[in-house]
Amino acid sequence: MRPSIRLNPETVLENRYKVIRLMTEGENTKVYEGRHIGLDLPVVIKQLRELYPDPQQAAEQV
Repeated sequence: MRPSIRLNPETVLENRYKVIRLMTEGENTKVYEGRHIGLDLPVVIKQLRELYPDPQQAAEQV
């Protein structure tokens, strides 16, 4: 299992969401407080751990 990268504060995702801080971290997920840049609204960003780096392998597990 590959470890997922931690998103740093001020990271911008998809030119829409700004990461504010890491809120909690579990075995398979990290949850961040964020902000929607265009709407200036609070959001929660959930990052899933990459269990299967190969997309075909991931599809076979579903």
